[in-house]
Amino acid sequence: MDIVRFLRRKLARPFVRDGKKYQARRDWEGALECYNKAARILGHSPGLSFSIGNILVELGMFDAAQESYAKASQDPQFLTRIMVAQAGMEERRGQWSAAIDAWERVLQDMASMEQSGRKQEWAMTPAKVLLHLAKCRQANGADLESERDFNLALVLDPSSRLDHEAVLMRSRLLAKTSKQASYSLLERGRRKFPADQGIALALIQCALDVGRREDASRLGREWLASAPGDALALRLLEVNGLAPSPAPES
Repeated sequence: MDIVRFLRRKLARPFVRDGKKYQARRDWEGALECYNKAARILGHSPGLSFSIGNILVELGMFDAAQESYAKASQDPQFLTRIMVAQAGMEERRGQWSAAIDAWERVLQDMASMEQSGRKQEWAMTPAKVLLHLAKCRQANGADLESERDFNLALVLDPSSRLDHEAVLMRSRLLAKTSKQASYSLLERGRRKFPADQGIALALIQCALDVGRREDASRLGREWLASAPGDALALRLLEVNGLAPSPAPES
């Protein structure tokens, strides 16, 4: 490593460290500011570009995230992780058909890696990918295919039934016979995965379905306090007349 690169990495290290601390606290703006400072010092850094892309997704800045992922993709070691991140981004946006296509490409890449013997760690287990596919197919109205992928995921890895995607799948299956049972499962899932957008939104919707409008409003306020500006949450609350009032101008 040349001396200039060494010095740049040394100067950037505190900003990267602080960025990770902000990220752990879900302070996305703070993390982005730190990572951008590090990027200005380092110049081209695929790893940093990938981290910045992930933060931009959390902030709902999807076009900018794609640009950051494109920079990271110049390093082959990030390709699989970028495919997973992009599939997750389409899922976050509620673009279910695009998400299904993206998750299927991840599975195809995994199969290709397995057949070719490429030495690269999977960014996610196949069972986890199948859970995401099941969730997206169900949201897209393909119930039979969804249950097929869900059951296959459980066969591949029985412990995956405890994952947050599995909580969503199980809650939707339960809702066919008992929305109250589905609500109880989602409540437990919310306590276990407080940062999961899908569970939070499903719990709000389920609260509405069982006639708990006050609970739905409270849950919506709590979620928006932890994830301000979440477009899907705001839309769900607005459609049901529960959108929070704008803050008064000072």
